[in-house]
Amino acid sequence: MKQEKFLMLREMYLNGNSTAGTKLYKELYNIGMYIVYRTRLRIEDREDIVAEAVAGAFNGLASYTYEYSYKTWYGRIVKNKMIDCIKKLNVRGGFDKLSLDSFYNKPDGEVNPFEIPDNSQNPLDKMDKAYMKEILRKRIFALPEGIIKQVIIMHVYGEKTNTEIMYELKLSKSYVAQIIHRFKNSLGGNNLH
Repeated sequence: MKQEKFLMLREMYLNGNSTAGTKLYKELYNIGMYIVYRTRLRIEDREDIVAEAVAGAFNGLASYTYEYSYKTWYGRIVKNKMIDCIKKLNVRGGFDKLSLDSFYNKPDGEVNPFEIPDNSQNPLDKMDKAYMKEILRKRIFALPEGIIKQVIIMHVYGEKTNTEIMYELKLSKSYVAQIIHRFKNSLGGNNLH
């Protein structure tokens, strides 16, 4: 949808046209789903994010300024809702991180044991680990031949410490640590093992 059409539908909706509101809803819903589609959040969380973002956008339609395109404006709303959702999941530990013997406080104040299935043998976790190992392998072997590639291979596959690598390759310990640190950062800070 072009900016002009969005502005026209916005004006029509603000003047009471429900058909324009339906069209706006569909457009905003589709854009929101497109943005959250690639996240690793559960489907229910994605739908909640989009629903909250659409509601927030409709609440802010009257105050929408023409400084940015509506896609940029709405995209920011969706991303803020995603950040809020991720923060909530981290605060409550996410369902995967809850202990099997933890307790759940009901809204009425009653405390019940919170039972969740044991997912320690979850095949998806193994698949994620295998996928991450494959990405790591590809990234390592995509490095240009040289000292950096040698250090990373020795660290990851040789499981050598920085000190061992330092003595074998006759490098300073800080240089070895710097190479490993920079490579970890290029992977988003993930552990190399």
